[in-house]
Amino acid sequence: MFEAGIGTSQNWDPVQAGSEVIQQALKDLSKPPKFVLLFSTIHYDKDKGLQKILDTVYHFIPKETPLIGGTVSGFMNNSGCFTRGLTALACYSDEMDVAIGLGKNTKRNPKKAVKELLNETDRLQSRFPNEVYFTIISGGKIPFIPFLKQGRVVFSKLLGKIESMFIPLILFLFQKGVGREEELLKSIVSTKPNASLFSISTMDNEKMEKNYQFFNNKIVTDAIIGLKIATLFKSFNQTEHGLAKTNKTFTVTKLSKDKRIIEKINGKSPREEFLRVLGWPGSYLDELIYRKIFFYPLAYSKEGFDYPFIPGLFLGDQIVSTYQLETNEISVLSASGKALLDAVKKSTDAAPNNILFFMTAECGIRLETLGSKLLKSREIMLNKLGKKPFLSLYVGGEATYSKEKGLRFGNDTFNIVALYA
Repeated sequence: MFEAGIGTSQNWDPVQAGSEVIQQALKDLSKPPKFVLLFSTIHYDKDKGLQKILDTVYHFIPKETPLIGGTVSGFMNNSGCFTRGLTALACYSDEMDVAIGLGKNTKRNPKKAVKELLNETDRLQSRFPNEVYFTIISGGKIPFIPFLKQGRVVFSKLLGKIESMFIPLILFLFQKGVGREEELLKSIVSTKPNASLFSISTMDNEKMEKNYQFFNNKIVTDAIIGLKIATLFKSFNQTEHGLAKTNKTFTVTKLSKDKRIIEKINGKSPREEFLRVLGWPGSYLDELIYRKIFFYPLAYSKEGFDYPFIPGLFLGDQIVSTYQLETNEISVLSASGKALLDAVKKSTDAAPNNILFFMTAECGIRLETLGSKLLKSREIMLNKLGKKPFLSLYVGGEATYSKEKGLRFGNDTFNIVALYA
């Protein structure tokens, strides 16, 4: 037996929004939920609105019900596509056991955070053999360095050099900077190689200034939250990006110790070589660079998969990547609306037909890029699922893992997790 219900609200009052989404989600369940997933856009952050939502939700569910979630840039479900609002997915089954866990200070010490998380979820004792993990990671935040110019692009070579030197310290002390998702995920996978994994990173409305995770009735940040499902059901996951390789490539000839700061490309200035390879004028480097680079993301290849990543910061001559670079050979990819939708269709078509639970996650910038074509993406899922509830999230980082396919992550990707009989 498996039951799932979905709720949606765009009510600006957080108490009313929380009440609406959870009551909608519960009406399709015959028993109290085994767990609840709750996701919000950042707009409820004012006047403790997020806490009011959580408090309201727990008026309608038993206080011991596990709940996880966080802030996203948008979401899509059976009701439509939304860039402002609140959504909840409630599930019940007599063929699963669940546990949740929390690891703190992910940007400061990823391995310790994962250990804290797994110490909690490993307490689950279940007769069911299949394990599925759903993790929610605090996404990247643009670092703030006092007295220095802030933003995604710093033109001064001297200031850029100084800021890049401070980045590891700012990441450790203030947890501002990259999310370190790949380190967290690799740590989980090395410990749980036989489980399957679906992961997202929380974000705001793409300003990359703040993000929050929900853990039961608490709001946290700079954390990793995990839901462990032990079940008889089988799991399916898939990661696609729909991006095409171009003939534009370059070699990273000098990389920082943490493998994130590109200090030389082809033996030359990274900023100048980046612009030359892409054929871009210098005026393209501004605070909206992430919207331009989305159509031409970079990628390294490993074991037959292209791992897309975004140059997150341009600090003088240096470029800061959102993920660690695992090879020096970098390709420029290209994106189109058709290719992005093809990735959705390819992944969705590959999923089994007897689906009980279905979620997707994709890069938040795809939300802006596809625009009205999101309705086509939703149509693809509705054609696959019919009236079964589903939830799609637009986030700041996404990943899947299975023993057969390995760990796949990156920016600009489309990801699926499904449970099926």
